Amino acid sequence: MTVFGKSVAKDSALLAASKGVTVVLGVIKLAIIARFLSPDGVGAFYLSMATVLFLSDLVMPQFGEAASRFVAEKKHTNREETARIISATVFAIFVFSIVLFAISRFFLGKLIVSFYQKENTLCYFNIFAIAIVLNPLNNVLLDHLKILTKFGYISAGNIARSAVDIMLLGLFFYIGFRVEGAIYAFVLALAVQLIICLFGIRKYLRLTSIKDLVNVDNDLLKFWYPICGSALIKAGAARMKTIIGGHFLSLTNLGYFEIASRAALTIFSIFRQYILVVHSYLMNAYYRNRDNFILLLNQSIKKYSLVIFPAAGLMIIFSTYFFVLMYGENYRFSATIFSILIFSEIFSSFAAFSKTIFYVKNKPIFYFWFHAVYFLIQLILVLILTPLFGAVGLAVSMVLASLSLMLTGYFLSTRLKVVIKKAHFTIPFVLILCLLSSFYLLKMKGMINIFVAGFFFLLTMSFYIIRELRKVP
Repeated sequence: MTVFGKSVAKDSALLAASKGVTVVLGVIKLAIIARFLSPDGVGAFYLSMATVLFLSDLVMPQFGEAASRFVAEKKHTNREETARIISATVFAIFVFSIVLFAISRFFLGKLIVSFYQKENTLCYFNIFAIAIVLNPLNNVLLDHLKILTKFGYISAGNIARSAVDIMLLGLFFYIGFRVEGAIYAFVLALAVQLIICLFGIRKYLRLTSIKDLVNVDNDLLKFWYPICGSALIKAGAARMKTIIGGHFLSLTNLGYFEIASRAALTIFSIFRQYILVVHSYLMNAYYRNRDNFILLLNQSIKKYSLVIFPAAGLMIIFSTYFFVLMYGENYRFSATIFSILIFSEIFSSFAAFSKTIFYVKNKPIFYFWFHAVYFLIQLILVLILTPLFGAVGLAVSMVLASLSLMLTGYFLSTRLKVVIKKAHFTIPFVLILCLLSSFYLLKMKGMINIFVAGFFFLLTMSFYIIRELRKVP
């Protein structure tokens, strides 16, 4: 294995291990919320969260991620310039988040109530509003920690946030709080993660003159502008399902959808740690040796596919059993939505590899169109399918939109003369579809149960994985 491969494997293992802990805690959190809150309460909690987090996404979106390209260039040669860039971005995010918090807290309440037309929306929003400041600061610090490859602090912050969230959630529910208690726990846990991130990046923060802090390079701003546009679109697309769902669906149906969506997002977040690490190392590798970039990229995609597809198949096979066990019989319907949303997570995770290509090729405008197409298709599908088919229509619209995102990314990558081998995705994808379809038909006829299906699925995929791994250097 190459030095690049060993470094990626080491940090991927670190983040995956920490994410494994947070995934377990996240599943426990969802179970606690589902057991203590009614589906209406679940819908109200996540509707308020989506609204506030959408507003927080408007605070100079992905400014820290855009700056990471310049940090990658400078960190090996000029530590002081690296520190100045990091300090300036953190300061800018802090100022803009305070301004947006004040505007949101005092002027947007009535607009939110009139849009959703649901009880207690304004009360929950006002409690959640401080996250408009905390979330952007967390994001920019995490972006810098990634490019500085300080993955230990990222892991510590993730675990601490999840652990504190669950402890406070249990405490507030025990005291008698319900939706309000879930909100308080979320906000305080976010603050704990922020403190850990600040500690991890403390050596790069410079409390110098205001002139230095506001002196952001024009090159950085020019690079960020199209990324900002795409990030705004991405934020709208990420929160759209809950915000528009909150308009069309009852809080009960929204609660069913959100339990399924959060479960899919929580479980798949452990696999996304590999993409996170690969993105950071590929950006650094590109500036050191550009000849190996495409080879390393395709190897990374292939290794990811050999993990994600078997895992996705097993999750679909055992989804109903898992949801009834963890969340109760009332959320059996959420298992169906979860099985649909898994494909959305697969498509969007493969699309994330295209982002690395756009960054290293200095084509942020491609990143903009990448998400613009996704947002437009998702908006159209959500507005059409949600009123017609409810929560299931909302889930299907997410799958089709994510598929368009992946295909757009691959198309734009070819324009940059970066060839991604489609077989790394298509062969295992077709394989699991055939296996799942066969097991479903046998189950309908009463010829097989889920445990036997899971065993044969894992056995078949194991033969394929072993064969393919022998081909990877």
